[in-house]
Amino acid sequence: MNELISIIIPAYEVAPWIAKCLDSIRKQIYQNLEVIVIDDGSADGTGKLCEEIAQWDTRISVIHQSNQGVSAARNRGLSLAHGKYICFVDGDDFLNPEYIQTLYSGMQIPDVQMAVCGFQEDEENGQIRRVLKPSPDVLDADKLLSMIFFHDEIGRSLWNKMLVRKIIADNKILFSGKYLVGEDMLFLIRYLQKAHHISISNTIGYHYLWRKGSAMQKQKWDACYYRSRRSWIEALKSAEKLLHKQKEALNQLHFYQILVYYRILCESASLTGNSKKKSNMEHLLHSYVRKYGLQTILSGNLEFHTAAGMFLCWISPRLQVSLAKTGRHKHD
Repeated sequence: MNELISIIIPAYEVAPWIAKCLDSIRKQIYQNLEVIVIDDGSADGTGKLCEEIAQWDTRISVIHQSNQGVSAARNRGLSLAHGKYICFVDGDDFLNPEYIQTLYSGMQIPDVQMAVCGFQEDEENGQIRRVLKPSPDVLDADKLLSMIFFHDEIGRSLWNKMLVRKIIADNKILFSGKYLVGEDMLFLIRYLQKAHHISISNTIGYHYLWRKGSAMQKQKWDACYYRSRRSWIEALKSAEKLLHKQKEALNQLHFYQILVYYRILCESASLTGNSKKKSNMEHLLHSYVRKYGLQTILSGNLEFHTAAGMFLCWISPRLQVSLAKTGRHKHD
């Protein structure tokens, strides 16, 4: 069989990378593709570049819209897709030639409704940050749902996965525009709750670009940082509601949640800047760490340095940050 597969690419201000991304799609071993690029109001020439490339490949269509965010762009792509299967690709990333073929082969296993492949994180300078190869397997969707929080090689993102369009459409699974981060995770949870089995390949199919200037590398607490971290906190709360009937997955989420809150709290406390929003967010996170931190430490599931850091944070976030900085200076 040679079924149509739709690739949806939200593209905003990715002019330096979009040609490489589309070129890697055009060179896929599996050729029966529908490529839908949503130019989300780019002002850097991204849309024009996509139009020029589309002239050379009739499988590529380019849709222009005002800037509405990645969730709205992906939803627009879903509304236009005709393929039996769906893949999501970011416009600054690229694919190995066997990406689609690997995922499609996984989808041919009986009762499989999602396929996963390995991926590689690349620095902007071309250096490899890390390679993540999951163990080949076929798992129940419920099992995978309890794994996504602590198995980075599977991940909570969608770009190393192939999905069934009918499941998405029949269950009205869409991306929520209220989250700046975490929208992939919520979409994935809702999808897995409707799926049966998942195939996993250890083939590296996807290259994710680790770009500089992200919130993870900030030195100053500002409105952009606040929106990003607040969105992640709210997305985790929404995940709690989605998983309230799935005990194992919910337990894993709660463990993941305390670690995320602890890290955001330490991160925020280490950044320069001061505001009421900063104070309120840190108070919220510290209250959560104070409430659940000790039982997490005593569970024995944390590495020693993480447990020690969380205990210091349980006492005082700034004490933890101060001691961490002192330790780094000693090693400089």
